[in-house]
Amino acid sequence: MSRTGDDASGGTRRGIAWLVLGSVLLAATAAGCTSGSDDSGPVSDSDVLYPVVVDGLTGYIEADGEMVIDPQFHVGLVLWEGLAPVQEEAGGKWGYIDSTGEYAIEPEFDDVYNFSESRARVVVDDLFGYIDTTGEWVVEPQFANASGFHEGLAVAQPEAGGPVGYIDEDGEWALEPTLTLAGDFGQDMAPSLGEEAFGYMDDTGEWVIEPQYESAFEFTDDGLAMFTEGELFGFLETDGEVAIEPQWQWASSFADGLAPAQADDGSFGYIDTTGEWAIDPEYEDAGKFIGGRAPVYLGGEEWWIDTNGEVVWP
Repeated sequence: MSRTGDDASGGTRRGIAWLVLGSVLLAATAAGCTSGSDDSGPVSDSDVLYPVVVDGLTGYIEADGEMVIDPQFHVGLVLWEGLAPVQEEAGGKWGYIDSTGEYAIEPEFDDVYNFSESRARVVVDDLFGYIDTTGEWVVEPQFANASGFHEGLAVAQPEAGGPVGYIDEDGEWALEPTLTLAGDFGQDMAPSLGEEAFGYMDDTGEWVIEPQYESAFEFTDDGLAMFTEGELFGFLETDGEVAIEPQWQWASSFADGLAPAQADDGSFGYIDTTGEWAIDPEYEDAGKFIGGRAPVYLGGEEWWIDTNGEVVWP
């Protein structure tokens, strides 16, 4: 199972691990900027459990590869902020389990995403709302689309195909829905589409970096943001200057100082913040790091690796 739109930079392509962090395209048109993850900030490996598939069922391992929740779910996302979204059977409702594998929030949602800043966006009857870690509604389902919270704000779209704006944690409009395309906040700014190009604005809606990019993505804790030029991916610094020249057919955002990228021969590896290969491109696919671990594919199998490229699973 995969969700189209989870990572418009290309992170959701196959397998359970690509459902790690759901992000969403919030646009009135079918192109542009999205958030690359639904990350609430840096996490340590002790805060995370990682989904693995054994004989068609999903269980969870710790950072050292030890199985701590036996395979039993149809599908599951990474566990962080103490909770993991899971689905017991295809087409069934989604809920959240804790680190013991027990339900903390019973399965009653049509779709769910990871928690971000103690809020999770969930879908009921095709409408997005937000719950807290007890499963109580903090923002009732009312949006056609929505992102996770980042720096206290989330992108929301009142009507499908319509403009987007930003809501606060109470669901009140912080920036009215007048934008065509918008992404998550990071480093006190968020990507948005101007009249013809993408730039970065602050939480008052003023431009911090004037629109000038073909497409743009959120800034991460590493202080870099993806952008594209000529359909190639590169990275920007927070002043809008190019940190890493566009050169990859595909890349994803930095986490733990590393970003997955695709080499010219189609293989995947990880670059550091200088744009050099830190983990050589030898994989058939690669996902973002979460708490010091990342999902990769090799030989048709899904593995988890550490930041040195060492295998922790299987």
